[in-house]
Amino acid sequence: MKKHKIFSALAIAVAAIFTTGCAEDFLSTSPITKKTDVSYYTTEAEAQEALVGCYDGLQLMSANCMGLYLVPEMSSDECLGGSGTNDGSGYPDLNQFNDNWSYNQNLFEADWLNTYKTLNRINTLLSKIDLITSWSSEEVKNNIVGEAKFLRAYCYFYLVRIFGTCPLLEEPSSEIVANATYNEIYRLIFDDLKDAASKASEDASASRYGHANKWAAKALLGRAYLYYSGYYGEEPVNCSKADAIAAIDDIVNSGNYSLQNPYTLWPASAQYKNAVENKNWVLAYDASSQYQYAGETNPDFIFSIRHTHLGNYNGNTESCNWIDDISLRNLDKGSKANKIYGYQKGWGICPVSKYFVSSFNQGDLRLDASIVDCAKELGDAVDNSVIGSDVQEFTGYHIKKYMVLAEPTDPTAYAVVTANPDCDFQIGNSQDYVQIRYADVLLMQSELNENVTGMNLVHENATGEAGYYSTYSKEDLFQERAWELCFEGIRYWDMLRYDGIKGNFAYAVSKFKSEDVYNGAAKKATITYQTDNFVKHQGLFPIPTNQISLSNGVVKQNAGWE
Repeated sequence: MKKHKIFSALAIAVAAIFTTGCAEDFLSTSPITKKTDVSYYTTEAEAQEALVGCYDGLQLMSANCMGLYLVPEMSSDECLGGSGTNDGSGYPDLNQFNDNWSYNQNLFEADWLNTYKTLNRINTLLSKIDLITSWSSEEVKNNIVGEAKFLRAYCYFYLVRIFGTCPLLEEPSSEIVANATYNEIYRLIFDDLKDAASKASEDASASRYGHANKWAAKALLGRAYLYYSGYYGEEPVNCSKADAIAAIDDIVNSGNYSLQNPYTLWPASAQYKNAVENKNWVLAYDASSQYQYAGETNPDFIFSIRHTHLGNYNGNTESCNWIDDISLRNLDKGSKANKIYGYQKGWGICPVSKYFVSSFNQGDLRLDASIVDCAKELGDAVDNSVIGSDVQEFTGYHIKKYMVLAEPTDPTAYAVVTANPDCDFQIGNSQDYVQIRYADVLLMQSELNENVTGMNLVHENATGEAGYYSTYSKEDLFQERAWELCFEGIRYWDMLRYDGIKGNFAYAVSKFKSEDVYNGAAKKATITYQTDNFVKHQGLFPIPTNQISLSNGVVKQNAGWE
């Protein structure tokens, strides 16, 4: 990766916004052409290019931010920390809420910097949009504004959940700004999402895949409302429960989206099922396949962060870099996992908790579609494991939804691994990171209305069992969410908001259970969660101390980490 100057995200000079692609050179603070932020915004085409740069920032966040995927997974009850036995105790400490890891309070500096870099691009675009006087239509201008405001709300929602507080910048600025209150941050989030919902395109077709539309804005509004009201135990000032219900109902009533077979939603899941049924994992991409992968534009996916296989070690972050982190360690290309299922090797981070595996009901398709059972699928016994031979907190279970597969030879399809045997598995992962699914919308609708309609639709889709729930309960709703949305970076935030600060996070604490693991093959150990630390920190993570120092103390550390 290119090394960029480490500087305070609050003192970022206005970045050059001219780009011809999604290279990381876009982050340069010096103009790379004669055009600058003063002269650049003259045409509609330039505004569209700048919007691409904003999405490129989101891609940068997905590839490099610890808190966007890895930390929420290993800090939830779904996964443990994992990683190699010689990799240090950082991930297991994070997983167990052991503050030994806190000596490195700059662990989330990339999250901070990359998010504020993205926000700077977004704020620059929004501040310059009115300089363009010639538009093909007012609708095009509105669509760009709507998408940019969705992205800004997304970024601040990410920051306020992981840090609890952060500086709030609504326009490009080199000023060092103190932390805003959570109320102030959410005010902007809800205002932006309402504006995005009114201006972004209604088009939900595959032709606009990767762009945020009004339905994505409405879904994120519902998610933000439920998080705020649950975590803080109060109503936000500028978004009522009625607003959230109306937004979610609009998505359901639009008819744009639908549930899909759990096996077909994820490439590795489709390949696994076809291997079981047809003895050929390549059929997952074949139109005649019984369990054909539904693809990244399927009608359950409302918004995703897009990735391609074109990442490299020269600063191009187009690939989804964390996928190899969570995949099976010590996997040979000639192994059963590779030859039969098309799995590829990774680093063994985020092994799945045995307690979470045991929560699934018999006959739930989501169990096999979501989780690799090493003993059942690969004949790899947990107490004498090849895959887990040097993995910490190894349980014999791994995430399947985002599994490194045989590397793609083009952006749209995966190939048999022998077709491209030398491709680097760490930078060739093109699978998109799904952010909002229709199944989540249905579950939010049930939660907001306190009825079982959406819950039953989601459950029946996964089990074939109609009318599973007869009465609504919050516990059942959150369990259904855990099964349906597992390993999608959502569960940790659900655990925090179940009863939140006012409930002293009792729900989350009750879900963290000690369990036996292996720290390398046959080295049995028992992990115990230090939930008092989790409660003390209110589920939050430390603002990078480097950024606090660079601000001369204007930025303050969040509660519990002072």
